[in-house]
Amino acid sequence: MRTPSLSLGGQQWNNLSIVSEPASNGSIVQAQGREINATLAMRNNAPWLANIKYLYYNPSAAKASPTKAPLNSTPASPFSAVDNVSFRGWPDVQLRCAECW
Repeated sequence: MRTPSLSLGGQQWNNLSIVSEPASNGSIVQAQGREINATLAMRNNAPWLANIKYLYYNPSAAKASPTKAPLNSTPASPFSAVDNVSFRGWPDVQLRCAECW
C-alpha cells in the first residue's frame, strides 16, 4: 500500500509505503515514510522482531485544541480517553531502534 498521507495512532504519517509479504515462518511487514523506516518480522510461535531504522512518533502534536475541535471529530490518539494501556495477550516483541524520538 502506498499513500501520501495516513492518519493512524494519533499521528499523520506522510509519504507512507507499507508492504506485507509471507515468510517461511510467518510474515514480514515493511513500513517506509517520512516518519518511519522499519521492518517487523511476525514469526509463528516465536517473539516478533521489530527493526526500526528511524521513527518519529509524536501523537501530542496532532491533538486538536478542545475549543476548536469540531463536534464530530475523533480523538487524535486512540489512547486519549484511556488511563492505562494493557499489552496483555500481545505477542512478545524484540525491539531494536537506531533512531527513535
